[in-house]
Amino acid sequence: QTIIELRSSLITVEEKEVMMQEIHHRVKNNLQIIKSLLKLQSGHTTEEQTLEMFRESENRIMSMALIHEKLYQSENFADVNVADYVSELVMNLADIYELEIHVDFVIDIKINNLTLDILTPFGLLLNEIVSNSFKHGFKGKTVGEIIISASHPEKGKVKLLAGDNGVGFT
Repeated sequence: QTIIELRSSLITVEEKEVMMQEIHHRVKNNLQIIKSLLKLQSGHTTEEQTLEMFRESENRIMSMALIHEKLYQSENFADVNVADYVSELVMNLADIYELEIHVDFVIDIKINNLTLDILTPFGLLLNEIVSNSFKHGFKGKTVGEIIISASHPEKGKVKLLAGDNGVGFT
C-alpha cells in the first residue's frame, strides 16, 4: 500500500511541463495586469515626475513579463536564451522612450541561457541602465550608441558591461 501511495503522488514529465507552462502563463498575465493598472492610474496625473515614476515601474514590470514570455516559449522552462531576451528588452525600451535621435545597439552576449533566478535581477539591472541612457545620455546629440556585453567569467558568475557614448554626467 505504501508503494501505491508514493506512485499516486508522482506526476509525469508531461504533467509537470503543462503545470510549468500554466504557472508562467499566469505570472505573465498577472504582470501584464499590474502594468495595465499602473498605466491606468498614471492617467490621473499630469505631474511629470509622477508620470516618470509610473513609466519606470511599467518598464520594470515589462522586463519581468518578458522573461516569463521567453520561458513560456522555451522548450526548457529552466533557461531563457539571453541574447534573444536582451535584444527584445532593448528594442521594447527604445519603443517606449520614443527617442528623437538614432541610437545604434552593439550587443555581445556570450551566455547561452540563464535560469529565472539569475535572469530576473539581470533583466532589471539592464532595464535601469538602458532606461537611464535613453533618459539622460543623449541630450543635445543627434546619434548615439549603447553597448551591452554579457559573459560568464567563471562558474556561477555573470559579467554585465553596459554603457553609452552619450554626454556623461553633467
